[in-house]
Amino acid sequence: MGIAEESAADWYSAFWGRSARFVQDDRTEAEKRTHTVAVVGTDPFMSGWGEASRGASYAAWACRPEDLLEAEVAVRARGDLDRVRRVTLKGYRPQADHTHVYVWKRRTSWR
Repeated sequence: MGIAEESAADWYSAFWGRSARFVQDDRTEAEKRTHTVAVVGTDPFMSGWGEASRGASYAAWACRPEDLLEAEVAVRARGDLDRVRRVTLKGYRPQADHTHVYVWKRRTSWR
């Protein structure tokens, strides 16, 4: 973490009384241009500990807009996430302590 990030994290901690939110984005720079939407769900198993020790943990699957419906069906079929929803990733500010953005690929096996 650089000086600017440390200062922002310190300010966030002082202001809110907790650590800064953490987002892990697995998309490449090229995928950030093509995979602009996502299906997001609150992960009840991962919420409440680790990076999300004081709050929620979100799991998001970034995809191309034309794959959004297929990705949503697959994510909902998992059955282990709460509040499954669609989001646009440009400017997305998750309200979770930890968010992991995965890259959704067509015909991914979920089981």
